[in-house]
Amino acid sequence: MYILKNKMKKISYLFVFAMAALFLAVPMTSKAQVWASDGVHSTVMYTVKHVVTPMLGVFKKFNIEITFDPTKPLETKINGTLDASSVVMGMDKLEGHLRSPDFFDVAKYPEWSFQSTGITVNKKVKSKNGYFAAGKLTVRGVTKDVVIPFEFLGSKEDPRGATAGFAAEFTINRVDYGVGQPDGGGMVSNDVKINVMLEMHPKK
Repeated sequence: MYILKNKMKKISYLFVFAMAALFLAVPMTSKAQVWASDGVHSTVMYTVKHVVTPMLGVFKKFNIEITFDPTKPLETKINGTLDASSVVMGMDKLEGHLRSPDFFDVAKYPEWSFQSTGITVNKKVKSKNGYFAAGKLTVRGVTKDVVIPFEFLGSKEDPRGATAGFAAEFTINRVDYGVGQPDGGGMVSNDVKINVMLEMHPKK
C-alpha cells in the first residue's frame, strides 16, 4: 500500500509539472493598449520655407490616441485632433496672420484631425518597428487620403507608470488644403514638413 501511495504521489507531481510546462508553452493572449499623448512631453511641429530659410511652428494643444499591440501591430488604430489656434511661431503678428482667413481661418475651422484606416509595415526602418498609417487627414475643412510613416519607439515603466513613444515625419502640400496662396507670392513654400514626437501613457 505504501508503494502504491508513493507511486500515486509521483504521478501527481508529474501531472502538475506537465500542466505547468504546457501552460508556460502556450503564449499569453496580449491585449491592445490605448495610449494617450502627454501634452507636456510631446511635440507637434512643422517647418515651412520662407523665401529660402525654413521657419518653425509648433502647435501647443492636441490630443492623440493610439491603440497598439506590439504582437499585432497591423491592428493599430490612430486618432488625433489638433487645435489650429494653438500655433506658436514666436511672433504675435505672424501668429495672428496664420490664424486669419488667409491661412488657417481658425474661427471657421478650429480643429484639424487624423483618423487611420489601415496599417502596413515599413521595412526601411532598421528597428523593425516602422509602419505606414493610411488614413484621412483633415486640415481647414478639407479631407485628404494620406499615408504617414511612423515608428514605435518602445515602452517601459517609470515612476509615473507605463510610458510609450511614437514618432512620425511626413510632408503635405498646404495648397491642397486651402492654406494660403500657391507659392505664397514667391515667399512661402507649398511643401510643409510635419514632425510628431509623442510620449504617451495608458488612457484613463
